Amino acid sequence: MSHLSDKTLTTYRSTINSLYKKIGLGNTAPIDSGKWIETNFTKIMEYIDSMKSDFSKKNNVAILKVWADMFDLPNKIIGLLEKRMNELADAVNTTYATNTMNPKVADNWVGVEGMKEKIEYLRQKLPDISAIDTYREYMLLMKYLCLLIHINAPMRNDLADAKLVSALPAKQDDAVNYLVMNKKAGEVTVYLNNFKTKKEYGEKVIKLPADVSREIIKYSDVIAKMSPHDWFLGKDGEDAPISRPSYTKLINSIFKGDGVKVGSTQIRRAVVSDLYKVDENEMAKKQALANVMAHSVATAGLVYA
Repeated sequence: MSHLSDKTLTTYRSTINSLYKKIGLGNTAPIDSGKWIETNFTKIMEYIDSMKSDFSKKNNVAILKVWADMFDLPNKIIGLLEKRMNELADAVNTTYATNTMNPKVADNWVGVEGMKEKIEYLRQKLPDISAIDTYREYMLLMKYLCLLIHINAPMRNDLADAKLVSALPAKQDDAVNYLVMNKKAGEVTVYLNNFKTKKEYGEKVIKLPADVSREIIKYSDVIAKMSPHDWFLGKDGEDAPISRPSYTKLINSIFKGDGVKVGSTQIRRAVVSDLYKVDENEMAKKQALANVMAHSVATAGLVYA
């Protein structure tokens, strides 16, 4: 477990607690034993298999295997989890190759245009700047700003760890992402230090579009008042940011009244789909052609297309 960050462990524990609760054992799984997994293994797997999305199934099984390894559960349990994880990985990859939505994604789909309409709806519901003085009103503002940022810079839930500052610190905190404002130039630049693929890509620097930057700067004094420790999304009355699971719930709540459950991953799908507009089975066709030509799909796109 030493190779997992505290934030990853928090996310994994949330999933484990959810499984524990869903099969009727209580709200919080034991932190000193994994025996309950072995005892209730059939019931756990039946619940996971009832999920609509193979992607969700795969993630749940993968996290369950981490717990099984951590508590040295019998090899039989670990072997069954590995087998199921590989089966689900194959199913997910097959779905990706068809360029079609799985039922869960289709049921919760909101396109870019629908998200832009939601941004305008949220903007119109905002109180006047001077009237934002409760945590609830601050969260209404953050729903608007976060969705605005996401459809222009479709990150993961990285804003949960972000600070809003006027200058980048001389020594950056590797656990913190920064939204750096240049008010005079009307610019906001994102410096990502804490994100999923940091090991592969290092620090990411993202310059936000002018209209997005303008809105962040416009409300920056309100954010500083409501979250006085520089956190972009501060906890109510605490010197700490909201957690990533709480950030997901914040994004979910934006679309709750529309009967869909949208998070940052679905926003990323919508933005990419709007740009690429791929045909059904396009990836499968590209893979087949690349196989005949004895090179990769990337080589075909970069060199031959």
